[in-house]
Amino acid sequence: MNILQVVATLPSPERPHEQPFTAAQIDSLRRAGLNITVFNIKGYESKLNYFTAPKRIKELVKKHNIELIHAHYSYSGLSAWLAKTGKPIVLSLMGSDLLGTADHNGKVTFRGKLDIRLSRFLAKNVDQIIVKSKEMRNHLDFIPNVEIIPNGVNFDFFKPLDQSEMRKKLNIDQDLFVALFLGNAKNERKNFKLAKAAVEKLKATEGYEKTELINPWGISHSQVVEYMNAANVLLLTSYWEGSPNVVKEAMACNLPIISVNVGDLEKHLKNTKNCFIVPFDENKIVEKLKFLYKTRERSDGRENIQYLRDDVIAKRIIEIYEKILSA
Repeated sequence: MNILQVVATLPSPERPHEQPFTAAQIDSLRRAGLNITVFNIKGYESKLNYFTAPKRIKELVKKHNIELIHAHYSYSGLSAWLAKTGKPIVLSLMGSDLLGTADHNGKVTFRGKLDIRLSRFLAKNVDQIIVKSKEMRNHLDFIPNVEIIPNGVNFDFFKPLDQSEMRKKLNIDQDLFVALFLGNAKNERKNFKLAKAAVEKLKATEGYEKTELINPWGISHSQVVEYMNAANVLLLTSYWEGSPNVVKEAMACNLPIISVNVGDLEKHLKNTKNCFIVPFDENKIVEKLKFLYKTRERSDGRENIQYLRDDVIAKRIIEIYEKILSA
């Protein structure tokens, strides 16, 4: 099976944080035996790249005898659609492209509204849509060809490691209670201010002074694993998400999690030890932080998300490819 993967961006030495989950999914499909060609549009360099990309997509389809195109993110889907190759198109929507992006008040921005319109247009004009959560599926209830498939996790990569050793490597005090925030603090949708306020409130409380909030944004996937094993808890306070990869990766490392109820997180966290769903309330976050501060225990997340192993997810995606091509 010859598949062309059209992506907006991929990790690079200069930008290691750019959609590593997309690269991981492509790798899992290769390991499953598919013949994959990748076209990286590099949309961060210029939005014009999405409009020059169709010509290159046509060339790649012909050169590699492509049977199906799988585009990741709405703008990549637009490029694939504009190419008019006659090949079926599967489009994976990531979250912000369908749900929008937020301003500092948590409201959808003008750009976010345009992205939503584009995603809904493409949903009616491609062969198959993949979304990451039920919430995203509900935004496309006007079409039938939508499958809910979250991104998978490479369990060989994301795994529990010795906390003491990771702290030595990252130069983190062994006695600190470390709260980890892995989103871009400048992205309004990530709502970093809530996480920061909660940690500062905890730190100001007598007996909880040895607390630190760490936000190592822009790091590589291998460094993410190190920080997850060095930390005591992951905080996620976004206004909305599709299916946050960082939470599933943290679960694979048995890192406790405190998160607001966004995307599909309630499903993954509800029966997991030392993982909590909280409202947008710093006092509720502080309450759970105090509990974890005292216990310093890990979670049992790894055993609870075996259904999200990347090989399991790859199989589901391949079944979609086969169904479309057989039709």
